[in-house]
Amino acid sequence: MTVLSALQTAATPRLRAASLIRLSSLGGWRSYIWRNLLISLHGCDVSTRYAIPSSLSTPHPIGIVIGEGVRIGDDVTIYQNVTLGRDRRGGYPRIEDGACLMPGASIVGGVTVGALSIIGANALVTDDVPPGHVVRAMVTTSSAAATAPAEPGEWPRG
Repeated sequence: MTVLSALQTAATPRLRAASLIRLSSLGGWRSYIWRNLLISLHGCDVSTRYAIPSSLSTPHPIGIVIGEGVRIGDDVTIYQNVTLGRDRRGGYPRIEDGACLMPGASIVGGVTVGALSIIGANALVTDDVPPGHVVRAMVTTSSAAATAPAEPGEWPRG
């Protein structure tokens, strides 16, 4: 590997975000510098009080929020715009080994996402998920409008 290819690899957003996520979660005063860079460059907010496991995978590290009391197991995958945070009672989620959190998933409160579970896109999880289960968001459907527009681009008034 040449020096140039090594620099190009190090400059990729995915690697940069993964490094900043780990650095910002190490604690100490330097972690606040790394956290601010992570927020500025990737829109991710990770607690400075919890060590993120090295096996955490973030394929699209944009908009990820990980609260200070969250516990994440090994080999967990977190996609973009995932929120892991507390509820009004103050509980934080626990994500067990091998879980996969798809884009837009929100897991709040003192719930456990079991090992090898999949949390679907835009799902809101407020109850425990048993190991190996799949949680899906409510599916939306479309239907024809009650009245068609009188002319293209014009919607009925009423």
